[in-house]
Formats: sequence, C-alpha cells, structure tokens
Amino acid sequence: LLVIAIMGVAGILAAAAGAQAVMRARWEESDGRVELVLAAPVARLRWLAGYVLVALASTAVVAIVAGLAAGLSFLATGSDADRFWSSLAAGAAQLPAAISFVAFTTLVFVLLPRMTVPLGWGLLAIGLTLGEFGSVLGLSKEVRDLSPFSHAPGIPPVEGADWSGAWALAGISIALLALAFLAARSRQLTVE
Repeated sequence: LLVIAIMGVAGILAAAAGAQAVMRARWEESDGRVELVLAAPVARLRWLAGYVLVALASTAVVAIVAGLAAGLSFLATGSDADRFWSSLAAGAAQLPAAISFVAFTTLVFVLLPRMTVPLGWGLLAIGLTLGEFGSVLGLSKEVRDLSPFSHAPGIPPVEGADWSGAWALAGISIALLALAFLAARSRQLTVE
C-alpha cells in the first residue's frame, strides 16, 4: 500500500515535469524568442512538437525512475524480484494520468496562451487534491473520479489491476494533442 502512495506522488511529479516543459514553450513565446526560431526554416508544428516530445519524455523518465528506485529499494532489503517488477509497473501505471496533464496544458497553450501557466498548474493542483486527498476530505467517488490520478491502476499489491481507466486517459490525451496540433496550424504568436 505504501508503494501505491509513493507512486501516486511520483505520478504527480511526472505530470508536473511534463506540464512544466509545455509551459516553457509559452515562456519562450511570451519573451519573443520563438519569433527568431520560426524565422529560420523551422515549422511552427515542428517547434511545438519538440516541446511536447520533451514533455512526454520528462513524464516518462520521472515515472519510470520512481518505479525503478522503489524496485531497487525492495531488492536492497532482500525482497524477491516480484516486488521489483511490480514497483516498476506501478511507476509505469502513472503515465496515462501524467500524460493527460501534458495534453491538457498543450491544448491550453494553443487555444488560450496567456492562461497556460495558471490553468496548467491549477488543473494539476485540482487533480492532486481530488485524486490523492479526495477520500481523506470525504469527497464522493464521482468527485474523486474527476481526477486523472484516480484512474491509475492500483498496482502493487492489487492483482488483476483494472487498466480501463488508463486506456481511456490515453485515448483522451491523444485526442487533446491531436486537437492542439490542428489548432496550432493557424494560431498566431501571442507575445505579452
């Protein structure tokens, strides 16, 4: 149960790392530096894709390293190899929820650039509160389920974890990113 809680925190950190990478694109745009980049033979979508790829990679690295660290800790204390693999799986199980924050932040950046930072961090704070503290706060399951973190499969120690929520989040994330890239094709730069 402790590993699930630790991996929940790792999922939040992974989401924060990914969202921060997308927000970096906004800061570059608002500072006027992106105009110099786009003046070179760099397409707008390629520029955005670079930030999204860094965000997705950051998210994956944080989640996987957290699972790896937990697994190695179990091995160091003499636990069997199953604890290592289940810890690694628990880290990976956080990815769909964390990536959904990358997708949302990317869509906000494209559609409402000036709101990227407040909405990106605000949604992450709401997701954290509902997903990690919702039961402590006595919130109903329906309200807790509004957080993507509530849909991460509970592994370990839960056997036969339900991955349907994770698959749904992956589909939603793909749809949000596709919408963001479609909208970015005609988007004008927004400098503060």
